Amino acid sequence: MVRGRFVVAAMPSSMQMKQDLSGLKNVQDFLNNKKSAVVGVLQGDDSRPDGESNASIGLTQEVGSFSKGIPMRSWLRMPLRRNENDIVGAAEKAIAKNIDNPTGQTVVAATLGVAAEAAIQQAFATQGFGQWPDNAATTIKSKGGKDTPLIDTGEFRQSITSGVV
Repeated sequence: MVRGRFVVAAMPSSMQMKQDLSGLKNVQDFLNNKKSAVVGVLQGDDSRPDGESNASIGLTQEVGSFSKGIPMRSWLRMPLRRNENDIVGAAEKAIAKNIDNPTGQTVVAATLGVAAEAAIQQAFATQGFGQWPDNAATTIKSKGGKDTPLIDTGEFRQSITSGVV
């Protein structure tokens, strides 16, 4: 019988409905396996031949140093925010491909890390998407005339990696 927009039908009492919920179990298992991506100057990637710490250089550049006259050049937060949609898109694709994979969370976290690394490396290649302040004249002179903020030997840039925890 049809009433308005609703369909009302009588069902025999012996009729049983079966629902396959195995897909939901896979999603639940996937979500319960908590893995995270970390990106930046990770332990083991911090040493430099000049005795400085890549982590220390990264912090100084990320937030700036008034006492050292170093302006803020966000090599971590700004590129991640700027490329957030691309990074999330990569994760969505990885989730879709790995929802049934027992190690899918690890794959997704690794994908996030690699996408974040790519965004950071893009910032280095474009001088912070054109947003990083130019080097001071004294810095340019000490770098042999190169005005490449955050890039001298490439040591710091190469120390930026990602991992899964």
